[in-house]
Amino acid sequence: MKWMVSRVTDLLIALIIMTLLIWAVLKQPTFSWGVKPAPIALSGDQLNTGVKAIMALSDETLDAPTRLKIANHYFVEQLSPVGEVVPIERGTDGTQYALQLTIAGTSDEKLVVVLHHVVTDKPVLELAETTQGIIEWAKSLGKLKPALSVELMIFLHSVQDLPQGLISASLYQAEVLNAVADKDKTLVLVFIPGMAAPEVAYAGGYSRFFSNLMPKAEADLALFGRLEDISELRTLKKAIQQNGLEDVDSINIPVHFAKLPPSVLKSYWDKHIPAMLVRPGILIKQPVHPNHITFVSALNGVVRQGL
Repeated sequence: MKWMVSRVTDLLIALIIMTLLIWAVLKQPTFSWGVKPAPIALSGDQLNTGVKAIMALSDETLDAPTRLKIANHYFVEQLSPVGEVVPIERGTDGTQYALQLTIAGTSDEKLVVVLHHVVTDKPVLELAETTQGIIEWAKSLGKLKPALSVELMIFLHSVQDLPQGLISASLYQAEVLNAVADKDKTLVLVFIPGMAAPEVAYAGGYSRFFSNLMPKAEADLALFGRLEDISELRTLKKAIQQNGLEDVDSINIPVHFAKLPPSVLKSYWDKHIPAMLVRPGILIKQPVHPNHITFVSALNGVVRQGL
């Protein structure tokens, strides 16, 4: 009897240890103590004006192609002071626009930030606040010579364009990056404001198997990556925390399941490009103004210092 109890105890201990190891591999807990950078100068009036302007792009009296054209002009106008904004041809039917802003860094490492902005017929505050956060971050890089080279890609979608438009844009961007010689030094961060569920960017619904490990909804920043990109995710996570945004939750999910359907992140993963979905919950929390400063300052610090 004692022998059986001893064996069962050993098995339970082994199971607990194995569970903790799996949790640590998938969640990548980090403990970082760093000096917070000086906050970015961002006034509340400036932020509110930008959010209202983005919300005004949603006008149900206009058809979708017209709304997209107006939104495209607005984003070009906002980002032009930072650097040259290059329009990317994405078809001729007026259903999608794409813009590219490049900022050269001092290293050969590149951070590609992909923003999928959906121009709705009615204003969505969460979408506007998140998109404005990305724009403010890009503006904060205007006078810097950062360590990382930065490429900001903005894809503008209509509601009718989803979800195929998300996949089409991601396939296009993945093919462009795949043709670059040093793609192994590229990290892609994907933002899809207004869509909090990771299933939007993951393939299929298999992430439900890891539902208990998913980043908590109230986290200031959530990172969703794949198991192969543990090193990249962990490095990014620590760098963000060291620059003042401490509440960062993450998950690395095994993605090699058979016959997965196309998805946003899978477009990059199939070409062996590290890509992560980023859910910046901090940008929709109250009070909005100091939270935007924290987000912009942290991401700005990561780019300035490098990974």
